[in-house]
Amino acid sequence: MNQLLHLSDLHGNKTWFDWVAKQARATGCAVAISGDLVDADAHQASSALKRQMDWISVWVRSADFPLFLCSGNHDIVLDDNADWLRALARPGVTVDGGIGVFGDRSITCLPWGSEAQAFLRTEVLQADIWLHHAPPTECGLGRSDYGGQPMDFGSDDLFAALSPAWGARTQLVLSGHVHTATKWQAKCGRALCLNAAGDNPHASVPNHVLIDLAAHTAILQNGPATDKILVPSKK
Repeated sequence: MNQLLHLSDLHGNKTWFDWVAKQARATGCAVAISGDLVDADAHQASSALKRQMDWISVWVRSADFPLFLCSGNHDIVLDDNADWLRALARPGVTVDGGIGVFGDRSITCLPWGSEAQAFLRTEVLQADIWLHHAPPTECGLGRSDYGGQPMDFGSDDLFAALSPAWGARTQLVLSGHVHTATKWQAKCGRALCLNAAGDNPHASVPNHVLIDLAAHTAILQNGPATDKILVPSKK
């Protein structure tokens, strides 16, 4: 097993969740979703949000493929610590705070709101792949226009943790959060960082990145557009 399907910001879209499961079962790939499984806004009743969480929980429990999940800002609206997501952990499903294995790579799932100390735990620094909802600041993956002004919505703590001074071994950082970022891929420290969030909520197929760890490639599929890059090999 070498292929990892990376997505983010599915926002409760059942069609997208169904597509992910079909792809994973058809191709034998593992799936990494970097947060915002739920779609939450100020106009939704708590009961509607709870129904989303319940439906997504059923989807996760039915997954018969390796699955890695971290929480995003939408996932904590009813549950500050995303305990509903943590409760879904089981063999083959790695969630917030956990470290799982995919092939010969270790993957850590970092919760929304993680501060510096969360990144700097020894077991996190030694993981090969980090899953975190917000990308690091300063690399373009979190940069977007807001009200006509460019702003960076990335994580300062993640950026700091990727500094060579901390000795993080991670080679890939998988994120989302910013739907109209100026870039989808960039180097930060020694890590290649990828933003899989798409900007079309009505697309029939979600924005996604297919990572082949044997071929050392990552292919972004954003509607009809594709982009292929090289990813680091394990050292």
